[in-house]
Amino acid sequence: MNVPRLLNQHSFLLLMAVALGITVPLAIRFLPVWWNVGAIGAVIVLLFAMLFTLRTGKSTLSTADSIEDALRLGRPILLEIYSDF
Repeated sequence: MNVPRLLNQHSFLLLMAVALGITVPLAIRFLPVWWNVGAIGAVIVLLFAMLFTLRTGKSTLSTADSIEDALRLGRPILLEIYSDF
């Protein structure tokens, strides 16, 4: 098992677990019961908003041939290789 690869692929899940692991006990300990649901719900909504906001959009170049064609045009291009893991 490759631990760095596992952490890389599941880093957002780990972030969610840590955020909820901190929020839930603090909310239960320091907030009234009605505020617990709101605080925990707000953290969950915030985490999912981050997930969908930070994802990359649709690629403009999807094949190796289209990338090579763009490179041959002679104009400067930005090539970003990124994974949503």
